[in-house]
Amino acid sequence: MRACVTALDAVRARLTADADGALASAEAAQRDLGGTGAFHPAGTLPALVRVARGVALLRHGDFDLARAVLEDTAARPDGRTLAAVHADCLAHLALTDAVEGYLTRAEHTATESLTALTRHTSPFDGHAAAHIALALVALDRCDPGTAWSHATTAEPAPEPLTRHLAHRITAGVEAAEGHPAAAASRLHAALTEAAPTDPWAADHLRVEAARLALVEGHPDLALHELGSLGRVDGAPAPAAHPDAAAVRAAAHLRRNEDSRAQQILATVADGSVALRPRVAALLVEAERRLRHRSPLRSAPVLDTALRLAAPERLRLPFRQAGPDVRHVLATDPRGTQYWLGRLAETPPTPPVEALTAREREVLRHLTDLLTTEEIAEAMVVSVNTVRTHVRGILRKLGVNRRYAAVRRARELGLLDD
Repeated sequence: MRACVTALDAVRARLTADADGALASAEAAQRDLGGTGAFHPAGTLPALVRVARGVALLRHGDFDLARAVLEDTAARPDGRTLAAVHADCLAHLALTDAVEGYLTRAEHTATESLTALTRHTSPFDGHAAAHIALALVALDRCDPGTAWSHATTAEPAPEPLTRHLAHRITAGVEAAEGHPAAAASRLHAALTEAAPTDPWAADHLRVEAARLALVEGHPDLALHELGSLGRVDGAPAPAAHPDAAAVRAAAHLRRNEDSRAQQILATVADGSVALRPRVAALLVEAERRLRHRSPLRSAPVLDTALRLAAPERLRLPFRQAGPDVRHVLATDPRGTQYWLGRLAETPPTPPVEALTAREREVLRHLTDLLTTEEIAEAMVVSVNTVRTHVRGILRKLGVNRRYAAVRRARELGLLDD
């Protein structure tokens, strides 16, 4: 009976406890279940406890161990025969890969999880986690419309980690659509929410806030956002926060502190670092060499970054790279084709039909990321009227998504007045 109670506590703690409590509950349940002999190791409760432990490890940022636990559970007989448990494992494995930049595998695994969940209902977080994984993939491939679609489909996300990552995705969409202030505000609010219960998630959000400040041209603010993360002479060690180390190195470089940048980059240079921070660090090193007027020395570094990112179609770090690197990529056939395509595009053709005054008003609300219901309330019209205006905007601008409409409207200068 005790083992059953602790197992159920572990499942509950996965959704309600802080990261430390969730991990402690899962490990206590695993000890109790293993010691009683009352439960077959291939039964439902042991499988649920193993998944709870894997999710708790993800919340601690221990991705290698979490991946091992989840892969082991998915491969066991119970993991394969209990469809909901199997789909849950796959969804969180996809989430792990998406955060680390292994986008192709994340996309495949998340899709497999969602396919399984169409045949079996699940009380767990597999559906939300899979959609958040796909949203992260889309965001890193510079497709904010798809990212937004998956993030909204995931709502409401029952697990703390998926909720925190959903905020990061929404902020990323806002930044991509030209709203950096809104993105920064959202990241700070999410960070405040995560800090008491999920330190790793809070650190992850802090890095994204620093990256946003850097992209907006504020290296001092980026360093302020990071605090001690990724600092060579302070705790925690850069190896534990490779994303933070790459952002910190870039910030020091843009403050003309080359030696500091070089020292930090050395901590994320080896192949043990996950793909995304490794690509980001390579781009900072390429920028550093370009600043030394060494384009020939920067070429192999940039080549390595492109080679690593191409199979995953990982684009966002290249879009967020320093201006020197973006200039090189804009004149490189590979960069023009795969990474900075919009820089090389011909000017867009105007819409085939002018937008009405009401359609322009709706379009401005779309730029503020309002829902259909919120637009209807703001304009004092029905939801169906708003939908009609949105369809007209999409048809006239030749696009099929709201975010694509906003992007095209900006390109055409329709939002300038």
